[in-house]
Amino acid sequence: MHCSPKLSYPWIILSVLCPTLIAQNAQSTIRQTTRRSAYIFAGTVTAVEHIDAGESAVGSVQITFHVDRAMRGVRTGQNLTIREWSGLWTGADRYLPGQHVVLCLFRPSKLGLTSTVGTPPGRMEVDQGGGILQLAWSVEPNESLAPRSTMKGMSVRDLARPVARRAGE
Repeated sequence: MHCSPKLSYPWIILSVLCPTLIAQNAQSTIRQTTRRSAYIFAGTVTAVEHIDAGESAVGSVQITFHVDRAMRGVRTGQNLTIREWSGLWTGADRYLPGQHVVLCLFRPSKLGLTSTVGTPPGRMEVDQGGGILQLAWSVEPNESLAPRSTMKGMSVRDLARPVARRAGE
């Protein structure tokens, strides 16, 4: 197989730069994610509705959450409805009614769409007991978490403390 220099040059640059960029952004910290998030909460998915694109609109999915624990930009007990670009939903549903999650979301765009913040995305699954199944962020060395907290199995309550501190910065 023969690759022309014109075609292979960009791939060489990408193969050199991408691992570096990925390593630098491998995982957002609580501070980075909190600064960029308009809404942070633990909630339960109550409804999912696929909305077809109109003549000039973008296809989207409307998701409604009951906010079980507010951390930023929302109130505990409120029902929050967001819209995501339907392209994020290719292959499988991202949310299912009854599912418990912690979400960190950007402020909605001019089109009214939002998405999760961070790398990996600011979406964490929560078990029935309120434990986070996999923490999406790295913890900074000076970040104080409850002593029993770990990257896996941290409770939503334990996560809310550093998020609340960061939200006030």
